[in-house]
Amino acid sequence: MNKKGPNKPPLPSSSSIFRGDVFSIVPVKSMPGTLAFHSKEMESTILANGGMVLSKSLLLAIKKDAAITTTIHRNNENGNENNNSNNTIPNRKYFVVTPRWLQLDCATSFPLLAELSKVGIRVTPVSPVWVAACVKNNYKYNPEEYPILFQPQTWSIRLWKEPSSVSSSTLSTSSSSWEKGGGGKPNPRLFLP
Repeated sequence: MNKKGPNKPPLPSSSSIFRGDVFSIVPVKSMPGTLAFHSKEMESTILANGGMVLSKSLLLAIKKDAAITTTIHRNNENGNENNNSNNTIPNRKYFVVTPRWLQLDCATSFPLLAELSKVGIRVTPVSPVWVAACVKNNYKYNPEEYPILFQPQTWSIRLWKEPSSVSSSTLSTSSSSWEKGGGGKPNPRLFLP
């Protein structure tokens, strides 16, 4: 008998592709037949892969990091370099996950994101497709390299309706493929008619 007990599924394996990265999840009310996601599932996916979800307490720590980073840069510019190992600048990236393009620096709608902007932190908008591709391939793609695929657009992504003659419970279609690029990096390749 398994130590976990009978009928318990194995724990999902986690990766660290988003280690140290900060995410804000902005759900948008979607129309029927368009791409949507559940905030809690997206949050679980991000956390399971090493990411952090933006919160008030995390924002306070980020502001502290930003102040330290500014001091380090200022000291380096003045020639006061200190070889102290505590003077490391965090290589943190900031993303906002949303299926459609939104004005993100609006303080009334997204106060935490507006605070990041005030501190001078650049937040990169990404689509749920980017998160899924990164997790599936265990590789963090540059969302700005393929903006149509990995960044939110002004339109909603339409879903294909499943034909009733298909016996399986899912139908997957794709207008792109993944091929190994230079250095073993998977690259999307779009097929155009």
